[in-house]
Amino acid sequence: SLHDALPIFMFASFRNCYSLKEITIPSTVESVFGKAFLDCKNLETVNVDVTQTTVSGISFTGCNKLNNGEDFLTIGNQLIRYRGHEKKVIIPENIQSLAVDCFESDEKTETIILNHQITSIPPNCFSKARKLTEVVLNDQLKFIEPYAFNECTQLKQIEIPDSVEKIAKYSFSFCVSLTKVKLPEQIKCIEKFAFVNCKSLKIIEIPESVEKIESQAFDDCKSLRMVKLYRKTDIDDLAFGHCNRVELVYLD
Repeated sequence: SLHDALPIFMFASFRNCYSLKEITIPSTVESVFGKAFLDCKNLETVNVDVTQTTVSGISFTGCNKLNNGEDFLTIGNQLIRYRGHEKKVIIPENIQSLAVDCFESDEKTETIILNHQITSIPPNCFSKARKLTEVVLNDQLKFIEPYAFNECTQLKQIEIPDSVEKIAKYSFSFCVSLTKVKLPEQIKCIEKFAFVNCKSLKIIEIPESVEKIESQAFDDCKSLRMVKLYRKTDIDDLAFGHCNRVELVYLD
């Protein structure tokens, strides 16, 4: 058990502690990240309140006895890391939230289907999952956080449900194969760099609800030819930077 007065961040703190079997992390620790518990091969139990402490799944790489080595490494009802080898992954109903980077740099998964418990896709959740071609989101989802799908280079299309209120910066940056995006009908802002360097995107329709498209939101989308939108939408000067042949088509 760790003392409540510990620093709020842990990085490589217990790496290679082969005799460690159980640890309790106090709520004063705001984040467990990096290689905090890398290769703690006999670690079986982690007691932590994931509603208070942000836990990175990569921190527990090599902790093969956690969850008895099951494909879905969980703490409470949160998916910390997917360790399986399936091409199609359906998030089980007992999982209520996803941890940061729980699929980051995954090299096998091609399709992800979220259950209806998931309301947020946290930072770096699917970042650099370069085999990922399809993601099925749910109609309870509210937030897509920064870098959520960054460098998913094989992702070809995404339909974002109308329940989503926020698409954060760099959410779909460098998704170079992305050709089709359906944006949610109630979103207010497309944040900066949200779709930067989506080089295969040709047409995008901006919902009437969007009040602002921030700087470089679609920067370097070199294939972008048409943006359908409404006149009330405020467009930052560089929102479509380096999109040399783009045409704005107003729907009102």
